[in-house]
Amino acid sequence: MNKKNILVTDLSTIVAGSQKVTFNIIDGLHDKGFNLYVLCRRKESDVKKFYSKYSKNYFILDNLIEVIFGTGSFSLKKLSFFKKLKISFLVFMLNIQVLLTAIINKTKIIYCYDPKGIIASALFTKILGFKIIWHLHGELNFGKKINTILCNLSTKIIVPSQYIHEKIKEYKDSTIIYNGFNFPPINKFSFEKPKDEELIRLIFIGTLTPQKGLHTIIQSLSKINSKNKYIINIIGDFISNDSNYKNYLNCLIEKLPDNISIIFHGWVNDPYPYIVKSDVLLFPSIKKGSIQYENSSITFSSSEALPTVIIEALAMNIPVIATNIAGTKEIITSPNYGTIIDDFLEINLDTVINNLLINKNINTKNIREKFYLETMLNKIEILF
Repeated sequence: MNKKNILVTDLSTIVAGSQKVTFNIIDGLHDKGFNLYVLCRRKESDVKKFYSKYSKNYFILDNLIEVIFGTGSFSLKKLSFFKKLKISFLVFMLNIQVLLTAIINKTKIIYCYDPKGIIASALFTKILGFKIIWHLHGELNFGKKINTILCNLSTKIIVPSQYIHEKIKEYKDSTIIYNGFNFPPINKFSFEKPKDEELIRLIFIGTLTPQKGLHTIIQSLSKINSKNKYIINIIGDFISNDSNYKNYLNCLIEKLPDNISIIFHGWVNDPYPYIVKSDVLLFPSIKKGSIQYENSSITFSSSEALPTVIIEALAMNIPVIATNIAGTKEIITSPNYGTIIDDFLEINLDTVINNLLINKNINTKNIREKFYLETMLNKIEILF
């Protein structure tokens, strides 16, 4: 049987959890015989490198895309008339390009993900009868009217957690498919942790934006009064145009006691060698919050659905302390796997870590089966 043609649209340049899932899906569909065509960003990035093996073209107006969509979040609130005009022009032109690309490549199916994906891909194609598969990796925070419009631009919606399914069911039904991964064997890494009982190795993985909550970890660590030594490895990059948050973190780090060290590694393609060297993964994502900088303030909200880094850590037998954000309860199903909290600022982090290490008992086989790559791919294939 001849497999169908699929146009994939991807506006991202940073490889975070949703991009990892997308890459797995694209490779999986290709291996199952689908013909894939890609529209991605021209900007040099690991996303662009990934798509180099596929037939692709680049989105137009790349500099304007960076200004509108390149800040790590997308909000329509408190925009000037001129900014709204620029967004309208960009969205119109991107949708024209997606439509023409689909027609040229003779595909009637478009796969996109997250709000900016559906905004850039579906305005004209949905009206003209194209099948729009939208993979939503986080909550919608645009208000009821816009949420309804976004959901109904799609033909089918895939969500990675029961939590997101419940959140959008008033707008449109969705199909729950847990994210799947090809986990490396735990024994692949021959690292042996040093026998320093007072040294505890923590790890944070994520884009360094306020909603990811790294500042709350640092603030919580600053309150620790313990003989333990802590090293926290930070895997992730700052958004290029957000110097305020970087400066804010540096000010907090300067106040840390001598027994706490922080190492920034930047973004890495393979986090597993860092994960296995850790004692605990910290996941401090914030649902809604604000920060007062020196000369300005910022409000923010998270867009989690099923945090990839928690799955990766548990699959490698590393316990987790995570905020009660979308999807965490569907991964951390036992107190022996990790501790779910409301806020890192409201706990004695030293006590929580010590208790977690004492009670750790992770069923890695269960985690790996629940979030198995081939299971996800087989379920997704049916939707196409």
